[in-house]
Amino acid sequence: KKNITQDWREVCSRSDIDAVVVSTPDHWHLPISMAAIRSGKDVICEKTSHTIAEGRDLVNTVDRYGAVFQMAMEDRALPEYRRMAEVVRNGDIGKLQRIEITIPTGTTNQIALREDPVPDEVDWQMWLGPAPEVPFQKERIMADYKDYIGWRTIRDYGGGLLTDWGVHLGDTALWAMDDWVNQSYSIVTNNEYLGEGLFDHAKVNDVLYRFESGIEISIKSGGPSLKFIGSKAWVGNSGWRKPVESDSQKVMNRVYGANDLRLKVYVGEHRNFVNAIRSRGETMYSAEYYHRISTWLICGNLAGELDRKLYWNPRLEAFENDAEANSLRSKPARGKWAI
Repeated sequence: KKNITQDWREVCSRSDIDAVVVSTPDHWHLPISMAAIRSGKDVICEKTSHTIAEGRDLVNTVDRYGAVFQMAMEDRALPEYRRMAEVVRNGDIGKLQRIEITIPTGTTNQIALREDPVPDEVDWQMWLGPAPEVPFQKERIMADYKDYIGWRTIRDYGGGLLTDWGVHLGDTALWAMDDWVNQSYSIVTNNEYLGEGLFDHAKVNDVLYRFESGIEISIKSGGPSLKFIGSKAWVGNSGWRKPVESDSQKVMNRVYGANDLRLKVYVGEHRNFVNAIRSRGETMYSAEYYHRISTWLICGNLAGELDRKLYWNPRLEAFENDAEANSLRSKPARGKWAI
C-alpha cells in the first residue's frame, strides 16, 4: 500500500492502522485527532490546542469513542522536573507563593505580507485547512529559528512561544501546584509585539497569572528556566533539563522515603502511549489535561491580544464579564473543515 500521502484522511480511512501520531501546526492538531478517533484510532498529538472550544470537543470525542489519547510531551518522564514537583508538594520550600518561568523569545524580525509562488511539493489548501484563506508566503510554513519562527508565531496557526514553550515548564509548575484545575485565575500581560506584518504573536512575553489560592505564576521571555519560591526557600533550574538548584542545602540533600509523597515515575511519552494502547489504561497526559493546560496558556495569549486583564472561571470554562474574550474561545473553520 502507499505509505506516503499529503492527505491525512487517507490514513484515517485505513483499517490496518491502529494509532496515529499528529505532529502538525497547531491549527490542525485537534481536527485531525478527532477525525482519527472517530475512525477508530488511538492518538498521540503534539501540544497544544488551537482554541479553548476545540479542546473541550476533544475531551468529549475521546470519552464518546473510548479512545486512548496522549499529549506528546516528555516533561513528566524527566527526573529534574519530577524532583522539583516533589520538593514543592512535600512542603520542603515552605508554603508555595510564586512560580517564575522564563521561555525563549519569539520572532525578533517582522516580515511584510506578500504573495510567493506555491512550490510544487506544497499543497497549500491542505496546509491551510480550517485556517483563513490567504496567499502563500514561505515564512508562513518555514522558520530559520534565528530571526523568525514561522507558523508558530502566527495566530491563525500557532500559539506563539507562550504555548510552544510555556506548556513544557508550565506543566511542571501545575504538577507542583496539584490543586489548580478548579481554581479561577486572573491574567495580566505586558507583552511586546512586532507591529504590522506577518507575525502577530508576542515577540516578548510578560504574563502574570494569579490563582484563587494567591499563588502567582509569571511567564516571561528570556529562558528557559523555572523557579518555585516558597516561604522558606526556593527550588528550580536554569536551562532546559539543567540540574536542580536551591538556596537551601537541606532541600538539595533531601532524600525521600516511604512516608513522603512520591510522584509517579513515567517512561517516555511514546512508550507510555504504546503501553496504554495495549492496556487501555491512562496515559501520562490525558485529553482532559491537554485541554486544561492548553486553555490556561491560550488565556494568556488572549489577555495579550486584548491588552486587558481577564478573569477565567474553569468551572464555567468562560471569562467573567467579558463577551469579547468569550467570543475568542473558538475560531470559525474555513469551508468543509468545520468540526
